[in-house]
Amino acid sequence: MSTKIFWGDLLRQVRTSRGITQGEVASVLHISRQDYSNLETGRCHPAPEHLAILSNIYDVDLLQYVSDCMPVEFLEEQRAFKYNLATGAIQKERIEKKEERKRLSRIRRSQMSVYQSREKEKAEAKLVKAD
Repeated sequence: MSTKIFWGDLLRQVRTSRGITQGEVASVLHISRQDYSNLETGRCHPAPEHLAILSNIYDVDLLQYVSDCMPVEFLEEQRAFKYNLATGAIQKERIEKKEERKRLSRIRRSQMSVYQSREKEKAEAKLVKAD
């Protein structure tokens, strides 16, 4: 996925709308105010545990935020995958591919057996001619 999510805008917007300082949020996250400032400016990205804490204290649905930032085709692909997972289509596809590989392997062995038989017959024919 090439879409990059910039957390800084959301973090700043939610923090300022609640009238909280960077230092107050940083203390809850157990990081320095400068580290939190770096999150808001995009110099660094929040750790998953920080996102979970921020989501909880701000009461923001981060899954929805991330989904809103993603291109529609990514979301459609995810929905299709999730549906296939739920219906067992992925497992069925794996089984079908495995069966196809087995079938092709049997065909190759059969063809190899026929080839070896012909080569053996040719060799025997040469021996008979030599006698």
